[in-house]
Amino acid sequence: MVKDRLAELQRLSSQSRGKSSSVIFNGTSVRLEDGFPVVSDALLDQEAWSDMDTFLANIENIRSKLDEMEALLKQLAEIHRTILISPASDPKYNAEMNEVVSNFKALTKSVSGFLSGLAEEVKRIGNQNDASSRIKKDQSRTLTRAFHNLLNDFNEEQLHYKSQCEKTIAKFLRISGVQLDEDQVDQAIEKGELFNTVSLLMGDREKKALYEDVKSRHDDIIKLEASIRELHEIFQDMAMLVESQGEILDRIDQNVQYATDYSKKALSNVNQAQQAQRRNMMLKFGILICGIITVIILFIVFSAAFCMYLPFVCR
Repeated sequence: MVKDRLAELQRLSSQSRGKSSSVIFNGTSVRLEDGFPVVSDALLDQEAWSDMDTFLANIENIRSKLDEMEALLKQLAEIHRTILISPASDPKYNAEMNEVVSNFKALTKSVSGFLSGLAEEVKRIGNQNDASSRIKKDQSRTLTRAFHNLLNDFNEEQLHYKSQCEKTIAKFLRISGVQLDEDQVDQAIEKGELFNTVSLLMGDREKKALYEDVKSRHDDIIKLEASIRELHEIFQDMAMLVESQGEILDRIDQNVQYATDYSKKALSNVNQAQQAQRRNMMLKFGILICGIITVIILFIVFSAAFCMYLPFVCR
């Protein structure tokens, strides 16, 4: 029988009135005043990372920056194509290229800082499985992978441009009569000494223009390699983070696949059970019909036999 606890609650309330105390609610200490919880302590005392509105606003901001980086990467590829097909070096395109690379690097550092903070938050969350924790973990994996892919695309674009510039330089050296193998050219480019030799200067105008164009390519390669070195550490950090998250994703995918297989097997078993049930019902129904028919036949046979041997009864 349920006990009436109203009197006890009233007594406790009167004892606590005018006093401050605290209780534990959902793992959080909540202060009581006059027997009632203080809302600000129970609901509003949260860190910025725990505020989902702030978190989602930060996520939206970083997605916007990733979109900017993607647009800059497309712009850089277009500038590279324009430079490579131009008959002569144009300072305007080189300035545009340098500006795009500079903006891309600035965004890279900004996004990297955010994702590092997000990774620390995910590490702090650990094995918590509430809704907000799952959202943060999913967003961390998604954004980190997208950022890593952008850095990888940027690196590939820069290396492709470097390769094309080196081909232009090799062509110029052949025209100039300078015999250098690929390793010597790379070493000279790294040291910045390839075009310090006065003998490479050609007297005629076309060769001088070609020299200026190739000299510009050489300078581009030096700047390009500097930018790659500058972003290399960030790229490595993101690669390691993606790899560690990839193992988690692989385990999740594997578990999902197992669950899917089990679900399909269970569904198949259910279908087989339903079919067996229908077969059993049909079999039972058939047996019942056969039994009824048998009873009717036996009744007719016995009736005929009875009338044959006792005809006076059937009259």
